[in-house]
Amino acid sequence: MTTSEIIFAVDDETSMHFVYEEILAEHYNLHCFTRPQEMLHMLDNIRPNLIIMDIGLGEMSGYELCETIKQKEGMTLVPVVFVSGHDFSNDKGRAFFSGGSEYVMKPIDKASFNKLIKKLIEDHQPITDPDG
Repeated sequence: MTTSEIIFAVDDETSMHFVYEEILAEHYNLHCFTRPQEMLHMLDNIRPNLIIMDIGLGEMSGYELCETIKQKEGMTLVPVVFVSGHDFSNDKGRAFFSGGSEYVMKPIDKASFNKLIKKLIEDHQPITDPDG
C-alpha cells in the first residue's frame, strides 16, 4: 500500500532502481530516473518529499544536482540522501556541503535504509495548525 509521500531516486545504474523499488515502492510513491535532467524536468511538476541520488551520475555529479535542486523554489528543505560506493571519508563532507541530509554507503542495508527514509520524511513534514 503506497502513501502520498513521493520519493525521487536518480541513479545511472538501473540495478539500483530495483533495490529502491524493493525497499520503498510498497510504502511510497517512488519515481526512479537514470538521468539527472529527467528528474529536474519532473521537479517542474511534482515536489517530492525526499530525493535519493548517486554521486556519479555521468552528465553531472550528484553534488551538482543537489545544488541545482536546492536552488529551486520550495526545494530547500526537501531531504536529499546520497547513496554511493565511493569512499566515505572523501565524499561525506562534500555531500553535506552541497545540501545533502544523509550519506549511505553501498551496499544498502535494507532495514536501516527504510528506517532512515521514514524518519527523514517524518522529520520534514510541514507543520500544520490543528485548529486550522
